[in-house]
Amino acid sequence: MESNKPLDNLLKRRDIWRATTVDQSLNGISTGHHLLDAQLHSGGWPPGALSELFCTQAGIGEMYLLSPLLNSLGKQGRWLFFVDPPYIPHAAALSQQGIRLERVIVIHTQNPAEQFWVIEQILRCEACGVSLAWLCNKKASHQQLRKLQLAAQNGNSQAFLFRAPALANQPSPASLRLLLKARSKSCFIHILKQPGGWSGQQLHLPKPDFLTRAYIPPHALPVHTPKPPGKAGPHPTITLVNSLEPINSPEPVNSLEPASAQHSRLH
Repeated sequence: MESNKPLDNLLKRRDIWRATTVDQSLNGISTGHHLLDAQLHSGGWPPGALSELFCTQAGIGEMYLLSPLLNSLGKQGRWLFFVDPPYIPHAAALSQQGIRLERVIVIHTQNPAEQFWVIEQILRCEACGVSLAWLCNKKASHQQLRKLQLAAQNGNSQAFLFRAPALANQPSPASLRLLLKARSKSCFIHILKQPGGWSGQQLHLPKPDFLTRAYIPPHALPVHTPKPPGKAGPHPTITLVNSLEPINSPEPVNSLEPASAQHSRLH
């Protein structure tokens, strides 16, 4: 059979995969979670690629999922960009997960067009390690997403887009697409698309204790009560609350907190 050179060249592209083959040559970047690495054909995050994370709600463990990658890239001296996060990044929680705060840059854009332009420029920068972006435009076009995929590939950067689950059925040029759902003690992950092989794998990623611990309001915490002037004793007085009323936290403690806590956390 006569060879079709244009077709052969097309099939050699890294972003083209034939269902009859499984590409074992892909070398992924470990996610830091062995359960997820075992389900990804590349053994981790696809390098220099665009990935989409469809989250049912914010604060279900998505930042914990990415924390090993952020930790590693920060130690390499690369920049970590947060574009239009829905909440103010919680510095203490990020630091607790080993993320270098001095490498984190938070950017807020004015409109969808500006947002895509900013993300593309970030990914083309050699100093960029990863870009986390919460898309404000639900109707992102295939061309816009394709530009981000090429920018991540050319800049050897990692791009993650957080999107609504309702958009998971739309076609996308992203290399990896994951659906994330909240569970009480874990984060459910459904692999919708991945490079180099079949998708459809499902797993439960256990959450650490600090993500499942019940929320304690400030008034229920121990309070230091200083003595009046002139009556200082040898030891400070500590007022302890002996009983805590049951607290039903609306969502797990996460690396992102509501904007109302801005002054208490950052000042």
